[in-house]
Amino acid sequence: MLLLILGCVLAIASAVTGVQSFYWSSHNGTVDSSVTYWHGPWRWLTLVYAAIFAAAFYGVYRRRPIAWKLGWVFLVIGAAHFIFAAWVGLIHQPYGWVGAIGATVGGILVLAYWGIWWQRQREYFSPGGPPAGWSPDLSPLRWFGIGMFSIAVVAILVMLILHAFHVI
Repeated sequence: MLLLILGCVLAIASAVTGVQSFYWSSHNGTVDSSVTYWHGPWRWLTLVYAAIFAAAFYGVYRRRPIAWKLGWVFLVIGAAHFIFAAWVGLIHQPYGWVGAIGATVGGILVLAYWGIWWQRQREYFSPGGPPAGWSPDLSPLRWFGIGMFSIAVVAILVMLILHAFHVI
């Protein structure tokens, strides 16, 4: 919940100041920094971000079941965005497909980890008790099933990608 409040405050600060991003680096021995500003009506987009963060905070704070469901949406969309951005950024590099496959595998594994963690939070969002058919524990058999499913998805994706690039 603290991160949601922080996101809301930073989005409001971005709307007020107009600062979109800040970059700072000293990797070459000199300080290199730059500030990017919002231009035109896009500056008000940060207030939409602030409203989303505030609504998410309220949903989690009040234990609304819809917040738990939307958490899944954000997890899946975030992983898909990461994998897509990795492919777009790496595919034109020499052997970029190797890094893209690594990012795909890593993205799926991170999604599986946080998905398991988020699944365990289901009971928090059910103040009247867990829903029918709900079992809050993840027994070793379920862990094994989730692991095997994740490995199968990764293997299928890798084979499809390798086949698309005529490697196999």
